[in-house]
Amino acid sequence: MYFVIGDYGAGMLIGALTALGVRAAVWPGMDMVIAMLLGMVIGMAIHTVLGLLLSPLLGMFETMLPASVIGMYGGMLFGMRDSMAAGSPTLTAAATVGALRCGRGARHQGLRPCSPGSCRGRGGLN
Repeated sequence: MYFVIGDYGAGMLIGALTALGVRAAVWPGMDMVIAMLLGMVIGMAIHTVLGLLLSPLLGMFETMLPASVIGMYGGMLFGMRDSMAAGSPTLTAAATVGALRCGRGARHQGLRPCSPGSCRGRGGLN
């Protein structure tokens, strides 16, 4: 149960920090392609640092794979949103959107590995 809570918490933390990092670097009216690329770079940098810090607690695969999806796609999404000035009006709202959207996003995309004994019939090793 603690690992599930940790997975959600790590995803929410990475999502919130990605949203805040992109918000600080992208301004309204910025070219959308540049904003998306910059957001992706910021998200991947945040994911790499936090993923490596959290992986001893939650496991490398369980942390790095969802975090990479959150960092890359979340950074691109928030970069595009902020360049169009369609983002949240406050930093708290931006962090909340990042935490809630990205915190649950990767977990529900089927990026969790099979637990022992549950991979039968799905191409697992057991």
